[in-house]
Amino acid sequence: MKKYLILILFFFPSILYSQFSDDHKVSLNKGDIKTFIGDLNSRGDRKIYKGEELTTIGMPCGGIMAGQLYVRGDGTLANWWIANNAYNTGYGIDSLLNFDTALGPWKVCYQTFEPPSYIDQGFKVTINDGNKKIVKELNKKDFDNISFIGEYPVAFIEYNTNDNEFPLKIKSTVYSPFIPLNAKESATPATIIKYQITNTSDKDLNVDMTAWMQNLVCIDLKDRTYGVLRNKVISNGQFKSVFMDMDVSQTPNIEIIKDKNLIVFDDFESGNYRNWKIEGNAFGMRPTPGQINNQNAFGGDYGKYLANSYVGYDSFIGKLISKEFTISRNYISFNIAGGAHRGRTCINLYVDNKIVETATGNNNEDFLPRNWNVSKWKNKRAHLEIVDNETGSWGHISVDNIQFADTPKEMSRYIIDDTHAFMGNLALTVFDSSAIGTADLLSGNENYAEAKLGDKLNAGLTSNLRLKKGDSKELVYVLSWYFPNRPLSYKGSEWNKPLPPNSPPIGNMYSNWYNSSLDVVSQLFENYKRLESETFAFHDSYYNESSFPYWLKQRLMMSVSTLATETCQWWSNDKFWAWEGVGSCEGTCTHVWGYAQTMAALFPELERNLREKTDYSVSLRDDGAILSRNGEHGVLIDGHASVILRMYREHLMSKNSYFLSRNWSKIKHSLDYIINEDGNKDGLIVKIQPNTYDIAFYGANTYVGGLYLAALRAGEKMAYIMKDTLAANYYKDIYEKGSKNSVDRLWNDEYGYFIQDVDEKEHPLHQYGNGCLSDQLFGQTWADLLRLGDIYPEYTIDKTLNSIWEYNWTNDVAAQTNLHLPERYYAHAGEPGLLICTWPFSKHPGEAGVRYRDEVWTGIEYQVATNMIFRGKLDEGLAIIKSIQTRYDGAKHNPWNEVECGDHYARAMASYGVLHALQDYWYDGPKGIMEFSPKLTTDKFKGFYTSAEGWGNITQIIENGIQENQVIVKYGSLCLQQLILSSLLGKLNNVEIYYNGRKINSTYKLLKKIEINFDKVELKKGDTLKVIFS
Repeated sequence: MKKYLILILFFFPSILYSQFSDDHKVSLNKGDIKTFIGDLNSRGDRKIYKGEELTTIGMPCGGIMAGQLYVRGDGTLANWWIANNAYNTGYGIDSLLNFDTALGPWKVCYQTFEPPSYIDQGFKVTINDGNKKIVKELNKKDFDNISFIGEYPVAFIEYNTNDNEFPLKIKSTVYSPFIPLNAKESATPATIIKYQITNTSDKDLNVDMTAWMQNLVCIDLKDRTYGVLRNKVISNGQFKSVFMDMDVSQTPNIEIIKDKNLIVFDDFESGNYRNWKIEGNAFGMRPTPGQINNQNAFGGDYGKYLANSYVGYDSFIGKLISKEFTISRNYISFNIAGGAHRGRTCINLYVDNKIVETATGNNNEDFLPRNWNVSKWKNKRAHLEIVDNETGSWGHISVDNIQFADTPKEMSRYIIDDTHAFMGNLALTVFDSSAIGTADLLSGNENYAEAKLGDKLNAGLTSNLRLKKGDSKELVYVLSWYFPNRPLSYKGSEWNKPLPPNSPPIGNMYSNWYNSSLDVVSQLFENYKRLESETFAFHDSYYNESSFPYWLKQRLMMSVSTLATETCQWWSNDKFWAWEGVGSCEGTCTHVWGYAQTMAALFPELERNLREKTDYSVSLRDDGAILSRNGEHGVLIDGHASVILRMYREHLMSKNSYFLSRNWSKIKHSLDYIINEDGNKDGLIVKIQPNTYDIAFYGANTYVGGLYLAALRAGEKMAYIMKDTLAANYYKDIYEKGSKNSVDRLWNDEYGYFIQDVDEKEHPLHQYGNGCLSDQLFGQTWADLLRLGDIYPEYTIDKTLNSIWEYNWTNDVAAQTNLHLPERYYAHAGEPGLLICTWPFSKHPGEAGVRYRDEVWTGIEYQVATNMIFRGKLDEGLAIIKSIQTRYDGAKHNPWNEVECGDHYARAMASYGVLHALQDYWYDGPKGIMEFSPKLTTDKFKGFYTSAEGWGNITQIIENGIQENQVIVKYGSLCLQQLILSSLLGKLNNVEIYYNGRKINSTYKLLKKIEINFDKVELKKGDTLKVIFS
């Protein structure tokens, strides 16, 4: 028998992969999936991160859309991007994973690292038992057995040590108010850190708890501007605070010491290029006298004349090649501004005809000094080249003051005022009026302290606790911030560069609600008990009440934390705006955000905001096209279709039809546009189709086509609601033709999935042809979420999902990605994942195939899993999600940072769709309808729901021949007049419904599910609606 098996493997080596293509290396053997996903009928234990698993943890812990602040695995804070000071974290290729910031080295994307913190902040305990004193900081340095539980929006940390004589047990709880349907208070610019300190010794203890915090105002400008940091201790009788800000009203006198051995190679003040050979026309025939051609105003250090390639705006190319020189000093220094395009807008140093140093601008006109240490090339012959080989945005470069010196040139400084993006204040507070505040821990100044920007100014708060043996006491700290001057535009942001802060401010939304960080903490203190109660009501309803396996409900909520990162912004003009990932690809793009389901469920007002203030406002063209990025960048047809679908989704999550009514004419206009893209109204789009893969498809396909059909179905539904029967029939007719034509032209029964009908000779690049695209049923996922029905025949959907599972999911990506190298890595060898596209029946097309084909994106994994779970493929769908949980495990990658083209990528918020699928949940607010039928733990189920004005739990219990389904309101209110449920009892004899224990009149219809109708009821917090089947 063993010999027989060996022969089979020898003669048919591809049997482990695909029978048809030798270079398709996705194994057909998926392993023991049941074991991989675990017992689905058990909640399982809470995930406690310890040891190496703490390494990468950085859970966002501030308010949503109020900046970005992490709590790390040991409870310390990190990633202090709360002052409009984030960087572009995209786009994930190996050369862009590590870069320098004004404060030090930084890492991003899919690699293993501890989130950095260059701010001196922390907590410590000082213990005195009368005989000895113990001092320990609350971090991994002083505690060797820390445990971390992350249940966004709440983190729980326990500080333990193997030192058996340590007399305290210390726990902390870290969070910011997070209350679904209450976006305003969930956007509080603050983090709450609550400590519980217990005396575990047999002695009475005197314990001092000290919190300290560095004044970080404008710390990113410490070498660029002037200012006086100020710390002030403030007490209002109920709590004690240290208020931190910076004064920029006075400019100090600075003595400048010049290098006596400095050689000016060229400052261009001669007004000619006598030291340079000119190529091309970018730099003109002579240096320019400052900015030209309406160029933005210059900043920094520059002279009367300079080398400037803006002569032809950004349209010309060329270079300046210097005469040769001998390197005779330690440094070559210069000032540079303009584009940040590596290798294309730059100055290069050549030694032995090789580039040994290069520098670019920073996508602004601020002349920054650069210093190259060239001491190792002393006495070598060299030359410089100033290059402009870029004709796109920021396609120019400016250089001035090229010098040779023995010391580096200092950064030039400029004057800022209170409107600068980084200006603001913060406050460290303890809810203990007797605490002792210290404005400067170094000098001991108690009430007030100053320091110049660039010097460290640390403040502290110390609370004294008298703990008898066994006693336990709590201390509540708040870190609040107020940086109101959010820049209006981040255009010109380049990979790994700081987001330009110098456009006019649009402001943060929270600046409408607060006047300072002290105002933030004052309002927080006033409402603390309620905000804590409502935050933990959500936490308990979702994490503690839900019957789903713990790992699953934890994973689905992890990407929700993206809302509390610099990916998402809420401007002071009440406009929601977002990147794709932090600092990467601006404008709340239609195609990436077309996957996200989280915000629509938890904060639907913000999705309606995005529809009305962006998609159907600045982005709506006269022809009905919806531009992809906040009114710019052309139309991406997948995103356009998804906006129409999202309009219907937002209607369903509203309490009435007003939202739909006031936007209906615009929705019809956008439907007209996509129908015009179809051309002949056969339900197929065959012309150029720019899309989320950063390329364009040609020919009919079900990725774009399915979204188009789903949008037509949504249009039909909305038209009926608006009593626009003519439009409804029009959309229905095109949809029905498209559904049939898609099957006729694109369904391949032999392959078991839909293909792309494209002439690959005419369009040889970036198509998928007969490949198996994981996203090919994205439109059907939307249709299932919105109850639009099957857009293709059920058997084709079922077979396609089987094929995606069989050909694209693997428990180890290594075999496929070692042969077909991804552009970027989001799953490494040994890790499971769902590949974007494979070609199981033909040769892999390599670079000619759809872009990103060999990558793994969590947003696609979630949307495919959603579709599978809706369709009864529970194990397969959950295995895909468990893949994500496996990759982002803490030891290797931050569990709360799912990356793609940048950190905290918005597409990952497709995760919430999985929750809808697991509960088969659907809600129609204007009609007062709720539907749910759990896919897991059906006999003893408890889940979580949100609606237009309330949220809570839904349950199903089957016992002794009786089935009970219940809707419980934990927050807000809920108006219902119909429930749609499934009975698992078989024969149904009776249906009764109870409102707070009181039976109410009802009727029911037995269709595919049971529709129960009753007079409208409004449930308030604590109310229940129960249905009993017997």
